[in-house]
Amino acid sequence: MLASLVTLLLRNFTKNLSFSLISISSLIVGITTAILLFLWVNYEFAYNRSIPDNERIYALLVHEPVEDEIITSEGTNLPLMDFFSQEVPEIESVIRIDNSNGVLAYEEKWVQKVGAYADTNFFQVHKTPILSGNETKPLTDNHSIAISEQLATLLFGSNNALGKMISFNRTTEFKITAVYE
Repeated sequence: MLASLVTLLLRNFTKNLSFSLISISSLIVGITTAILLFLWVNYEFAYNRSIPDNERIYALLVHEPVEDEIITSEGTNLPLMDFFSQEVPEIESVIRIDNSNGVLAYEEKWVQKVGAYADTNFFQVHKTPILSGNETKPLTDNHSIAISEQLATLLFGSNNALGKMISFNRTTEFKITAVYE
């Protein structure tokens, strides 16, 4: 019985070749779209789950009218940050983050990376494990930097990265005060 079904299927496929190719192509596109959509939704739902206490961390976004449309961005002004930290008792901590892209260099080694400028209390909110450096206050001042273990290995190999100075875009120097996981 199975053999007769296969021969019937092949006979119909070759008899209506253009219709069959359109049907199979549509099926392939539909299944591929469904799989990609599932993967994207799964990624969006799992994005911040690796951060401890993620349900207590919020990002403040601003809607700005620009040329007859509304643009949403992460930028807010400093007085608003001061207002939230002083006047809203439910807010435990406020941090500023500014994403950046640039070249980090140490002696003859350099690498282009995406990173972020952040307040010194960044690691109190985002509890990333600190591998070396001060675990309670990894960022000591505005000229300190915490780098990932991967970046430390890339720039310094097996040598200790703590206390070394690296330059950002060959203009600003930062002292490495922590290496995080």
